[in-house]
Amino acid sequence: TPIDHPRFPTLAVGWGTRDLRRILAHVHRGLLRAIMLERYLLARAAADSDDPLHFAIPSLEELETQIRRRSIGRTITEICLDLGISPTICDSDFWNMIHDALWHYGGSFLHFNEVHTHRHEAFQKERNQRPDTWTYPLWEQPRDAIRQILGFLPGEPNATAPPSG
Repeated sequence: TPIDHPRFPTLAVGWGTRDLRRILAHVHRGLLRAIMLERYLLARAAADSDDPLHFAIPSLEELETQIRRRSIGRTITEICLDLGISPTICDSDFWNMIHDALWHYGGSFLHFNEVHTHRHEAFQKERNQRPDTWTYPLWEQPRDAIRQILGFLPGEPNATAPPSG
C-alpha cells in the first residue's frame, strides 16, 4: 500500500497526516473546489467576457457560495492545499504558473505558508507518536521521493502512471 512506502511521509506531510482517509477527504474537497471554480469562471466569462474524520466537506452549494464570495486566488490557494500541492514537490514551471495565478488573482502566500507550517507541525507530532513507523528523512530530496511514489511530479509535462511493482 502507499502508506507502507518508505518515502510516503514526503508526500503525506503536505496534508499534515499519514491517515489516508483524511488525505483522500482533502483531495476530494480540492477537486470539488476546482469543479466549482470552473463553473464559476465559465458563468462569469459567459456573463462578462472582458472580466479577468474532523474534516468537513461542504456541499456543492456551499462550495459554490464560497467561491462566488472569495477571490479566485484564494480558491486556487485552497485547491492547492487540499491537493497537497507545494513548491517542494511540484514541477518548477507548474509551481511558477500557480505562483503567478495566486499573485494576479489575490491569493495569499501568507495563508498558504501558515497552513503548510501548521500541517508540518501536526505531521511531526503524529510522527513523534509513532517513532518506529518511518525511518526515511522527511525533507531529503522531496522531488525524488515524489517521483518514486507517483512516477511523476505534479504538473510535470508528459507525466506517466506510477511505476508498477
